[in-house]
Amino acid sequence: MNILASWSMPTVVAFYPHWFFTALLRGIMGVGQGISSLIIAKWFPMHEKSTAMAIFSTGNQVGLALAIFFTAELCNVVYVGWHSAN
Repeated sequence: MNILASWSMPTVVAFYPHWFFTALLRGIMGVGQGISSLIIAKWFPMHEKSTAMAIFSTGNQVGLALAIFFTAELCNVVYVGWHSAN
């Protein structure tokens, strides 16, 4: 869910520039993260839940840090500014 919404974000922003469609995709991403947390809560034993959530949260934070770096580089390389970040 998150991957499909993330990959479709540039296309949606380019062809449907209204804020509603971007917000809809972000909502889908939020639902995907909620489902991931629910899966961890239901499938992992009690003594492993904190470790599973720590791994999940670390992956989110590392991905965010890398995304910020690569977005800045993309804006510099493509020469169209912030529009290339969408």
